[in-house]
Amino acid sequence: MKNRLKYIPLLGTLMLTGCLDLQPRSEIGEGDFYKNDSEVNVGVVACYNGMHAPLSNEWKLTDLRADVSRVRSRSSGTAVNKDLMSLDESTLYASHVEVEKYWNRTYHNIARCNTILRQSTLDVVADEKARKQYQGEALFIRSYHYFNLVRLYGPVFLVTERISAQEARTYDRSPVDEVYARIIGDLKQIVDEELLPDVYPAEAGRVTSWAAKTLLAKVYLTRGELTEAKKLLESVKGSDHDLLPEFADVFSIGNEMNEEIIFAIRYKAGNVGLGNPFVTQFAPLNSGSVVVDTDGEGYNYPTVTLMKAYQANGTDARKPVTVEEGYDDPIKGYVEDYYVTKYLSPANIKYDGEKDFPVLRYADVLLMLAEIENEQGNLATALGYLNQIRLRARIEPLTLTDVPNKYAMFLAIENERFLEFAYENHRFFDLVRTDRYIPVMDAHYLSEPLQYSDKLYYVDGTMGQVTRPLEEWQLLLPIPTSERDINPHITQNPGY
Repeated sequence: MKNRLKYIPLLGTLMLTGCLDLQPRSEIGEGDFYKNDSEVNVGVVACYNGMHAPLSNEWKLTDLRADVSRVRSRSSGTAVNKDLMSLDESTLYASHVEVEKYWNRTYHNIARCNTILRQSTLDVVADEKARKQYQGEALFIRSYHYFNLVRLYGPVFLVTERISAQEARTYDRSPVDEVYARIIGDLKQIVDEELLPDVYPAEAGRVTSWAAKTLLAKVYLTRGELTEAKKLLESVKGSDHDLLPEFADVFSIGNEMNEEIIFAIRYKAGNVGLGNPFVTQFAPLNSGSVVVDTDGEGYNYPTVTLMKAYQANGTDARKPVTVEEGYDDPIKGYVEDYYVTKYLSPANIKYDGEKDFPVLRYADVLLMLAEIENEQGNLATALGYLNQIRLRARIEPLTLTDVPNKYAMFLAIENERFLEFAYENHRFFDLVRTDRYIPVMDAHYLSEPLQYSDKLYYVDGTMGQVTRPLEEWQLLLPIPTSERDINPHITQNPGY
């Protein structure tokens, strides 16, 4: 059965809402040929919508495998709990449901992007400006997906055009360098050919040139190409994007797509199937309607490591926006229970929050610049960028006495990223990129032992002996078993 794209003309809606219409209403077959500009636009909107599905479980493959998130101690009797615990414990297996979901959902949206990028699709767009824009948007979204895939799975299928089911059975994984070369090439095409505008006056939420430059800079930084990354970031620094004076305003539903947001995955509450699911998933378990009307599932539980890091800063303005230590229940009184607040918003039904999910923020631009300047030996310049973030968080700025050398500055930047981007799926990627994942996670597991499984990697409940420190192969996820069942010659990542 064909997947369908829902369609409605965007103009009237955009005049009323001033933002990207996430759910056009009417239908065009996804495999059909597009006939005009409007239909291609519908296909592009479907690519934006298609980012929701993989994002819904991305935190499980990133934050839950880092020192920012935990699963609450509970029975491993259900499949959901078992799968989440294995991610929390780094005891993954090739048939893991969440690993397969993310893989399938991401490739499904890559296929949508590839449909837009077919020459036969672009050729039907009469308006040259619109044609370039649609091409740039599809290239960006596909690059975003491949950037996540290659960092999570290593060598992956590099599919850049529509292929048949038979062709899919013969595909092999492309080397990491080849995947990165494609990502960089596509993002450079957006930038060099000026495919995207700097701003959309009536459609907040579509990808801009600044988003393409920021993502490309992040890719370059990941690859260690600091000079190229720095050029792009300094360009973005000269844009209209900036830090907001108050951290809380960045995540306010009354201030969405503000000047700090460079690119966000947008959500729309109201029982239209486009709500943010994290409002339910991250609210405290068994909290009734005290925190959110729909009760919470408590799956994403802040770590003691994170809470202590906030507490070390005293009155860090980011803490109440990001996490809480408990809530007031009218019957039980105060309930001490850590939970994530960053995506809380009114929700009358489950999984129907309003808050957008920030993918690229101006704060990230400043901290990436700080990291690059530090690596290039410019400690004073790096400190200036770092202190912009600290001052906005209402904490004391550091001096060169506090961070007198490159390593001390590196650790300070690392810690600032930890606190600034908690629950934005940065932490795992940051630690892997800087070769800090294993030592940081080994220390985290020792200080905060996992006590709810019979397959502990680290310690028993006494916080005693380490039984199995993390190994390098655990940084990559397994290739889903279902893929290898269809195509047996596909190689599996080591350790699985």
